[in-house]
Amino acid sequence: MISAWGDAIDLDHVAATRAVIVLTPLVLLAMIMGDDIWLRAALVTISTFIAMERSGLAPLGTLLHGAAIIVSYLALLATQTAEPLFVAGCAMLAAASILFSGWDARLRSLGNFTFIPALYLACETEEWRGPGNQLHRGIHFLPAMMLAILPVLVMSALEHRNTRPLHVSRLRHFRAVLCWAERNESIPYIEALVATALAVGLVAHTVMVWRLDQGQWMIWSAASVITGDLTSGRQKLRDRTVGALVGVPAGIGTGIFLPHSTFAYDLALLVAVLTLVAVRPYVLAFGLRCTCVALALMFAGHSSGMAAERASHVILGGLVGFTVMYAVRVVAVQIR
Repeated sequence: MISAWGDAIDLDHVAATRAVIVLTPLVLLAMIMGDDIWLRAALVTISTFIAMERSGLAPLGTLLHGAAIIVSYLALLATQTAEPLFVAGCAMLAAASILFSGWDARLRSLGNFTFIPALYLACETEEWRGPGNQLHRGIHFLPAMMLAILPVLVMSALEHRNTRPLHVSRLRHFRAVLCWAERNESIPYIEALVATALAVGLVAHTVMVWRLDQGQWMIWSAASVITGDLTSGRQKLRDRTVGALVGVPAGIGTGIFLPHSTFAYDLALLVAVLTLVAVRPYVLAFGLRCTCVALALMFAGHSSGMAAERASHVILGGLVGFTVMYAVRVVAVQIR
């Protein structure tokens, strides 16, 4: 049984090592300064890292991607008091990730990991301690976001420099946004784009009207299961449901017995971030991520009910996303 589990688990040691390298400066800053603002910014670091790795961003592309995350974060943060604007912003950012993949499938990660950090950080800013309202706290967070991009930018620049052809000038080489020039595989995207905009808009509206705590989990789950076809979407919904139903209770149970400390909280958050790049298959990675998030909430003194709420948001958001995708597919077939 242990051997079977070992064969099923795929640990990407190279990706994990590279992710640790870019995350280390933020961890050191958090330890030296005693401020968890740097651990919050780690989501920006890992998002730019994933986009650089999977979408093939050159240094200029990484810089532009970081700027897009910051602008999207501020936009969602500023519109949270105006429900129609927030709903429209979420729907547009989610649809943009589909639009990118319509141009080239490799750019799906670029779109996803612009929306994810902007959404999660914008929704969590209200809970942060600090003076002023959430917009003031968000503006105070901007320097940390900017510095969080720097380690990935340095890694990207060092690697990009080594790929410069001898006949290409350094200026021209570093002017490139992407490390590749030829378009590759694109995927049909119209149905997925429409379904994503509708599903995310519907869920974001529900979150705002009902004032649901941690609504970002539900909003992103609605978008994440819309993969372009019903088979993979159904599998994604199943994986996320299983991961949430197993991972969240595991995190709650572990948090009851382990001693609570700032170090344990920080470690749980870092492991959650690393599961984005280092663990496969997806169901295992997502389950571990849910475990770490629930564990971090317990370490932070939150109730088990609040941690369990994440599981319900993941499942409900995924069900809405898949249902909307199915409905859009039925309508599209009828139109054809």
